[in-house]
Amino acid sequence: MEGGQKTIGYGSVYQGAYKSFIVQEDKHCIDLIRYVEQNPLRAKLVKRAEDWQWGSLYRRTKGSTKAKRLLSSLPTRLPVNYLASVNELYNRDTLEKIRHSVQKGTP
Repeated sequence: MEGGQKTIGYGSVYQGAYKSFIVQEDKHCIDLIRYVEQNPLRAKLVKRAEDWQWGSLYRRTKGSTKAKRLLSSLPTRLPVNYLASVNELYNRDTLEKIRHSVQKGTP
């Protein structure tokens, strides 16, 4: 370890940015996937969520075969209208409910 710096377990990556908890129903799983894939749209980085070239939605909809293979299989099937729904931002109430669930690690 150079200069006595710790390289594991410190910094912003380890400050609660990544969560893991059980999602009980397919609808909740889809809501969470949509929430994550809406991030660049919500941040006004793109006009359509699938245009964020560093995201899973871009890879799933526009990526090469090789890029698509980097994605894990989803635990549920996305609805036919998923792409349209991702580009329709959640309202404030729904965002707060999802964020509360993520913070508390509960459905």
